[in-house]
Amino acid sequence: MKSSTTTAQGIDPANPGWCGLYLRCAEENVFIKFQLSIGKQSKIFEHFFATRGEVYGKTKFCYLESQIENRNDAELSVLNVSIEVLEVSHRKRDTENVLLFHREDTYAKEEYRVLTLPPRGAS
Repeated sequence: MKSSTTTAQGIDPANPGWCGLYLRCAEENVFIKFQLSIGKQSKIFEHFFATRGEVYGKTKFCYLESQIENRNDAELSVLNVSIEVLEVSHRKRDTENVLLFHREDTYAKEEYRVLTLPPRGAS
């Protein structure tokens, strides 16, 4: 899929004032559940990134001006942009191992484990 430079940067000429926000994954065969936030607007996404450098997010994420804190004061204006990774799994093409990262919503608990799956075709 091709897009103009401004659209790829999160600026959509067809929707002035709106912005997009995206996550680019540097690896292939990775599933990520993540939350993108601009100001007080947050959205949760789940996506399997099949190719290296793939981008996923939302073009019309929010109206940018309304998310800027203290927007009437140039020196105190702030725009918070964040990403929170909620879950990650990665499947390597040459093995049957899956690497998992998981953060439970109830409290900040991180675990990293390797699960070994049975060989394909095994009963």
